[in-house]
Amino acid sequence: MEVFPKARQFMLRVCTSTLPVRRMLHFRHMVDDDTCLWCNRVETVGHALFDYERVRDLWADSGCEATCRWEEAGSMCDLVESWGSLNAKLLQKGVLLAWGIWQERNQKIFEGKTTPNDELLNRVVRWTEGVGSYSRRIYTSAKRVPASGKSWKSPPEGIVKLNMDASLAKEGWVGLGVIARDAAGRVLYAATRRMRAHWPSEIAEAQVIDMALKIGKQRGLGDVLSNRIAKCL
Repeated sequence: MEVFPKARQFMLRVCTSTLPVRRMLHFRHMVDDDTCLWCNRVETVGHALFDYERVRDLWADSGCEATCRWEEAGSMCDLVESWGSLNAKLLQKGVLLAWGIWQERNQKIFEGKTTPNDELLNRVVRWTEGVGSYSRRIYTSAKRVPASGKSWKSPPEGIVKLNMDASLAKEGWVGLGVIARDAAGRVLYAATRRMRAHWPSEIAEAQVIDMALKIGKQRGLGDVLSNRIAKCL
């Protein structure tokens, strides 16, 4: 269904009989009365969404009466299955109207407020128009970012190349990372470290270089080269 995720979740609860209408709550001994707040009939899912007077007027005025023939369907699952032959826009509007009716029902129960029918129908129209832009914004594939023209270049034969970087987080975490490769591009070692520190970027960069050189010396990559780089720092 081309509707908002919350509306799809609502329809899933309708089909699985897990929508907390008063009949179900009364069966589970969570409320004492199972009658509808708008009339004196038992509040089932079908009644709450399609059957009391105000709701019947909403379905008629919206032009979505084809989606609410629940008594003919026999069950909510059968009703939803019968929607497969309907126009996609009509189905979309019908689902959003049912979702809006359920929200209106909850607003009356928990806040004691009601919304005029014309305002509720206008809200459904806005939702229907907004579904398209929502889907495009959420589900459209992100534009591919052109790859950088920079590429890794191998060092001369007999030289080990160290690539390193540091990252700073607002929470005071610093991340250090280094990778060493030879002239053939083979990875000799890679290491990361995360620590609590409030360093400026220059200090963080110096720390990751120091870490790279220390690990290189531990791996036997040559004291002479390490000392030479250290002097440049």
